[in-house]
This record gives sequence, C-alpha cells and structure tokens, in this order.
Amino acid sequence: MEHFSTLFLDFIASWGYVAVAILMAAENACIPIPSELILGFAGYLIFADQMTFAGALTAGMVGGMAGSIFAYVIGHKGGRTFVDKYGHYFFVKKSHVDIAQNWFDKYGLKAVFFSRMLPVVRTFISLPAGFAHVDMKKFLVLTFAGSLPWTALILAAGMMLGKSWQIMLSYGHTASLIFVGVCAVVIAVMYIRHRRKKTFVSVRRSGRMPNKRKSHFRFAEMGFFVYLSRKNRNGKIANKKAAVVMTKDEMVRPTLSS
Repeated sequence: MEHFSTLFLDFIASWGYVAVAILMAAENACIPIPSELILGFAGYLIFADQMTFAGALTAGMVGGMAGSIFAYVIGHKGGRTFVDKYGHYFFVKKSHVDIAQNWFDKYGLKAVFFSRMLPVVRTFISLPAGFAHVDMKKFLVLTFAGSLPWTALILAAGMMLGKSWQIMLSYGHTASLIFVGVCAVVIAVMYIRHRRKKTFVSVRRSGRMPNKRKSHFRFAEMGFFVYLSRKNRNGKIANKKAAVVMTKDEMVRPTLSS
C-alpha cells in the first residue's frame, strides 16, 4: 500500500486538480483509496501555493459525486449478487459491503448523508443505496450534502498542518468519528429549536397563548412566587402564603396572610 500511496502522491503532484478528481472518483466508486491521503496532500499543496482551496474543493466534489453515481448505478443494475461475485476483482471486500449494508438497513436514507464522513462506510454506502433503488435525486442531494463538509474539512486540515499533513493518515478515522458526533449534536440542536419555534407559532395562531402584556404579568407573578418561596425556605416568612393581586393594567403589591 505504501508503494501505491507514493504513486498516488506523484500523480497528484504532476496532474493537480485532474488527479484529485480521478482519485476521489475511484475512492467513491468503492476502490479503497483513503480520502485523507488524497485530500490531505491536496491541502498541503494549497499550503505550498500549488493549488487553490476552491479548485481542490471543486475537483474533490466532482470526482466524489461521479464515483458515487457510478457505485449507485452498479448497485442498482447489478444488485448484491453481482457485487459479491465480481467485486473482489476491484478490491471490494464483502465484509466492507456488509458494514455499509448494516448502516443502510439501520438508518435508511440518513446513512447516505452521515456515512460520507465515516471511515470504510463512506466508500461503500452508494452500493446499498443502489441495491434498495433509492430515488436518484434524494441520493444525489444527500451525497452532496454529506460529502461537501467532509471534503472541505480534510482540505483545511491538510492546509493547516502543512508539511505535517501525513499526521492525518494516522488520526483520520478518529477525526471522522469526532466530526460526525459534532454534526449530530449541531443538527439535533437545530431540530429542537425549529420544533420549539414551530410549536410557538402554532400556539400563537390558535389564540391559546396570552398576549405580550398579559404574558409580562404572568412572568412577573411567577417570579414573585419564586422569590417568596425562597424566603420561606430560609425561614424569614415562615407559615405565610403569598398572594399576588393583578389588575388589567398593573400589578398590585402582594398581601401576606397567615
């Protein structure tokens, strides 16, 4: 593999963006070439002013999408039987396809998005999507959405590491898992905020939520009861009950009764 790695690096150094596109197409077409090797070295070349970030990103995405479409078509037309029978001629291991298949069976279309950032799975996930005859448009959208941040991240990491870019070959898999975890948290937070906003708007339109002025008094009332309850726990107004009397336009001071 080390010999092949040297050939790939020489290919990228000589052919630039074309080589990045071809190798990324091969990687996404289920030929196990580490994207950390391709994009990490491209990031170094950006650092060395031999490439631009936009150019490398475009080449990586074009190649990645082309390879993904090719693998999808193979899975769609040939099916699992074809891949199991002839895949070994192209270095496709049945165990790797099984891993991708398990992810797809468990998470469905979401796996097409998230797996683009995971080691091994990202290379083979297009096959089970093809086996399942997933809608082509949805497949393309999810593939693009998942591949873009990963491609940009690896290029940026290689650019920042500079001459030490090969560190990525050792820690790339760990970085993938961390990146997916961060993405999952961000998406979960965005989803929760969206749901809360949607619920708020729905309740507001239904007329069940009080207007802003009444809400102000209600929050004031809640805050005052909390204040008195704290006092009560400290023993300063023991055995007292607090009552808040409110009018339409103002809030009257509370009265205390035994």
